[in-house]
Amino acid sequence: MYNHHNEKLIRPIIKKLLNNLDHKYKLDCSPNDSCACITKVVNTNDCIVIYLPNSTKTDFSNEEFSTFQVYLDDSNWQGEMIECKTIEETFEAIKQIESSL
Repeated sequence: MYNHHNEKLIRPIIKKLLNNLDHKYKLDCSPNDSCACITKVVNTNDCIVIYLPNSTKTDFSNEEFSTFQVYLDDSNWQGEMIECKTIEETFEAIKQIESSL
């Protein structure tokens, strides 16, 4: 994790997500990303990506986001990004994507 990912905010979120998702989900942070993310490699072409909030309020001009973004990153970039306001909505979005595979 990097400072701009807001570790204080996301540490409990990461713990809750990783404790409730299967073991193939991993924390996957890049210093170039505005937000930390958790990913699961599904197969050689597909990966489920969960971007975590880095703020309690969204401010696009400062790259601060208060919502989760969940999507299937496939080789054709066909995945639809699902915006979630809560962890519970995030779990539902993950289930939706996993059931479509």
